[in-house]
Amino acid sequence: MEKVFTNDEQELKEILFNELPEFKKNETSISFNHTGWTSIIIDINDDLIVKFPRNVEKYNGLVNEKKVIQVLKNNVQGVEFPTRDIFDGKTPFFIHKKLKGEHFPLDRLKIASKEEQKNFIVSAAEFLNQIHSIPTSLFAGILPKKEEILPNCNDFMPYLDKEFSKSEINVIERLLNEFNQVTALKHNNVVGYYDFHGNNIVIDKKTKKITGVFDFDEMSIGSIEFDLRELPLNYGVDFGFKMIDECNRCSNVSIDVRNMKTFLTGWYVFEFSNLVKNKEYLLKNIKNLNIDKHKQNILGQLYSYDKEFLHH
Repeated sequence: MEKVFTNDEQELKEILFNELPEFKKNETSISFNHTGWTSIIIDINDDLIVKFPRNVEKYNGLVNEKKVIQVLKNNVQGVEFPTRDIFDGKTPFFIHKKLKGEHFPLDRLKIASKEEQKNFIVSAAEFLNQIHSIPTSLFAGILPKKEEILPNCNDFMPYLDKEFSKSEINVIERLLNEFNQVTALKHNNVVGYYDFHGNNIVIDKKTKKITGVFDFDEMSIGSIEFDLRELPLNYGVDFGFKMIDECNRCSNVSIDVRNMKTFLTGWYVFEFSNLVKNKEYLLKNIKNLNIDKHKQNILGQLYSYDKEFLHH
């Protein structure tokens, strides 16, 4: 059966009520989240999470996530993972019980007490270290190798040339050359989560320790430094490096901070280039997308890279 994908909320509601007759239209609370790159997310009665993949590639990724989750459940302690069911009709969707707890992005971390901040940082490091300690052989045929799915740096330059000055392009080219060199080393390859941020986790409201994790479409096998770049990317330099220091303290792998910073800044370039390349599609399908804000973020990272980022 050929799959059909749609962003139309009314169509998605009709599919849900047809496939899940136990939910009555007038008695069911439904909220949509269109900000995800892979799926349109629907919250049903603050109890169930439904994911409608945006295209066949994202559909295949979510099918594969079921295998990923099973390996994680067998190897990671103290953290809950969702159990997903697939409704594999013409317009497929995935459904799981909502993990209990609250999300914990940077703005929440900033106002937490010192003890709560420490609890979160330690639990984040413990979770990531458990992921990194899983033998890569357990994901054979399930997870790709990061270097095989990374975009080609040269493909981005036509999009970047139109957005940045000549001096900025010079910094970008130097950065991407270093990025390619570091990636080619295949240094410290581990199982990586590669998407650690406050909206992919839930925490205990009292202790602020991580209790649940979901969304595994970015997981792959690659450099531990590439994985850890997510921490300053999503939790700021201060908290991000505190997490990295904690990971370093309890990890069996020696983390190369310079390589991590190169991966971090390079990823800003990749993401922005992808935004420019797919601007028309993204503006149409992703709500609240601010491309100018992304450009300012990347400029800040480039100047940090050029002047002081490698001397943290």
